[in-house]
Amino acid sequence: MSILIIKMLGCNMMKITKKVALFYSAWSLLWVLLAAYGMFLSNNGELGISSHLLLIITGFPLSLLSILIIPNGTLLGAFCAAILGLVQWCTLAEVNDRRAFFGKRKNNAT
Repeated sequence: MSILIIKMLGCNMMKITKKVALFYSAWSLLWVLLAAYGMFLSNNGELGISSHLLLIITGFPLSLLSILIIPNGTLLGAFCAAILGLVQWCTLAEVNDRRAFFGKRKNNAT
């Protein structure tokens, strides 16, 4: 999932953004697979609700939109929260690292 996102965004990503994308996609994949296990194999809806809420908490505030888009506790809702959280954390890492990079470059020029 993260490799696809990295290829879609291009190779201009900073190294820290790629690390964040890999880490958060692995984290999200764990909880989406747990929701899928609860839905398909154990017929337990609590796993889907728990994974969706946990992904909302770790991707707060952007992943709160997943409640408005998809019903809470579904596998699709957990996947939507995972994607929104991944977009948020990658954007935050990229902006933070580029700001630090350009700040160093500006200070070195003077």
